[in-house]
Amino acid sequence: MFPFDMDEDDEIVMEESTESEDEKEPAPEYEIDFETMTLTGREISGIDAVKQWIKICLGIPRYEHTQYSWQYGQDFSELIGKSYTESALRPILEDMISEALSMNDDIVSCHDFNVTKKGDTVTVKFEVETIYGDTDSEVQINV
Repeated sequence: MFPFDMDEDDEIVMEESTESEDEKEPAPEYEIDFETMTLTGREISGIDAVKQWIKICLGIPRYEHTQYSWQYGQDFSELIGKSYTESALRPILEDMISEALSMNDDIVSCHDFNVTKKGDTVTVKFEVETIYGDTDSEVQINV
């Protein structure tokens, strides 16, 4: 059907179908017990779902698993074997984490990054602003 070949009734049907698609409920999120790596059976939403999404996103190497899009995950493997200082790592990790988390529409921004390096382990603590409120997050990276 072409736009010039539509009558008023067709336009109304198209508008209604577009509105109903936007109003669909998102699929339920199920809580993961990260210690046992099993589903708990409990549905989660809001800030709890975003926290879980952050943990999963920052734990998945980008381009490594075919079930995830190339926009999903992180690029921390690029840091392996390079001897950066904490001050040099901070802006690099800020960009990597912010880029990875920008894929979630519920996340507004990431800020207040704190980077500490002990041996080959880098710990990054940061604040995440979401549409549900703010939350603290942390990720450990082996470099």
